[in-house]
Amino acid sequence: MIMVKKKKSIKTYTGTEIGIILEDIKSDFRVFGEALAGVKEGVAVLKEDVAVLKTDVSILKSDMKEVKTDIKEIRGILKEKADKKDVVRLEARVTVLEK
Repeated sequence: MIMVKKKKSIKTYTGTEIGIILEDIKSDFRVFGEALAGVKEGVAVLKEDVAVLKTDVSILKSDMKEVKTDIKEIRGILKEKADKKDVVRLEARVTVLEK
């Protein structure tokens, strides 16, 4: 059995139809371009925001280093001080010795 291939029919378009199709494509590209411009504006704003945030984080890092240094210093001072229990005990001993 021999199979015969059918030729595909090729659709032809008139100049007007091609013009309409091209106009539709141009319109789609215009819409896409406008949307892309909006995205570019949004990205520009985000870049500015990120720059501000980077500056803020840098400042916070610096401040945190200072706070850590201060805390270490305060801890050292507190280690040298007597506890309230120790003071009460010493007061009691002094009272006994003064009698």
